[in-house]
Amino acid sequence: MLVVGSKGSSGKTTLCLAFAKLVQEIWPDAKVALVDLDTQQWSSTQFAQSLELKLSPPEEANFIFCDGGAKVTQVAEQAELAGRIVLTCTPGPTEIPVNQHFANTELKPFADKTRILFTRVKHNSSMDRDIVNGTGNFANLFDGFTKCANWVHEWQDYRTFAFTGQFTPKTREELTRVLLELQR
Repeated sequence: MLVVGSKGSSGKTTLCLAFAKLVQEIWPDAKVALVDLDTQQWSSTQFAQSLELKLSPPEEANFIFCDGGAKVTQVAEQAELAGRIVLTCTPGPTEIPVNQHFANTELKPFADKTRILFTRVKHNSSMDRDIVNGTGNFANLFDGFTKCANWVHEWQDYRTFAFTGQFTPKTREELTRVLLELQR
């Protein structure tokens, strides 16, 4: 699974790490690999070490999560190899147009295996709800791409996970729904 997004702070690294941890909890015998494509920051590599994730080499893994980083240049090469591509996007006025452009220029040939996942969705914002639900003016934001029915809220719990590697019941439930949807 390749997790990409053309803006920083859309949750790519946290999502890859959380999926890796979640798979290990759900299927203890699964072999999980994490591929960090952000060779400038190496965020997922550093955080995986601090979270003490048990990772396998990609060639031995049942699940491979690729953290695309915001400045990754070899998108087409990685997208070709991926079974699923996840474009993370926060529901904001500056993030959406940048990610629409990225989707249409970099991911269009892979639209059939790309899913748009809204992240950092504020639970008390009616505009965020309209965006993720695709209602009103937000009906066709990523035309030609499939939008996930689930999304990731902006909760303090995700920041806690990034530092401790521990899920709250709320984040575990939300991430499980998202991961299962992306596996279909």
